[in-house]
Amino acid sequence: MNVTVNDGAVNAVLSHAILIYSSKQQYSSEVSPVFASMHQVADIGTKAKPNTQILPGSPISRDGLMMALGSLADEYLYDVELLPETLLGHSPKHMLWWRPAGRARVFFRNPELGKRSAVVSHPALVFMVTGSEWTVYALKDSVRPTLDTELCHAPYFNVYDSGKICTGSAAIPDKLTPSSIPAWESAFLESEFTHVNGQIKKVSHPRGEYAFWKEMLDGKFASFPNEFLIGTGHKLADLLKAVRTMKEA
Repeated sequence: MNVTVNDGAVNAVLSHAILIYSSKQQYSSEVSPVFASMHQVADIGTKAKPNTQILPGSPISRDGLMMALGSLADEYLYDVELLPETLLGHSPKHMLWWRPAGRARVFFRNPELGKRSAVVSHPALVFMVTGSEWTVYALKDSVRPTLDTELCHAPYFNVYDSGKICTGSAAIPDKLTPSSIPAWESAFLESEFTHVNGQIKKVSHPRGEYAFWKEMLDGKFASFPNEFLIGTGHKLADLLKAVRTMKEA
């Protein structure tokens, strides 16, 4: 077998093979990769009768595997674009960024508030997308967060206690690239907030979340009242640990 690839920019021939060995768990149909090896591929035949073979290889570490695939990731998985200042982390499987405090329109539709829309002030926010999960948190200070920055509950409807967003009517972007950040933010802020999720209060307003958002929609606050934000007990570093755990799973 002799494979040649031509994508219009570069000619490539088969030179190496990575073999992945997996184990099957008892009482389960799933298999889990446990070992990988790198092998050279060579034609040991003749010009008249080619004979391409996978040669003996050697174990490859996780770092070695990432290095071997690094050029492919650079070439095919990432868009060539200027990274925005709001981007905090990015890989093919996750994107983490923050949104400075500012004003934007929101939409509500529920029995308590009716169907309403208004341009209101928002706190600084942190968003993270990891595969099938999309989460949001609030920040008390509108500055680029560090690993030690404390996360607060996002003060919105349709957000679970964990920070996970209930997508509802949101138009989910089909890309996970830095250039798609505005689309992700719009998908959240421009969706209809319909109900309170979870058991934990998201704001410390004395009369609850519905009363808080009624005052927000009525224009009571010139800027977002950060004193109503409630801490989660977690820091930004905890989000990155979650991403690392997800990659190692």
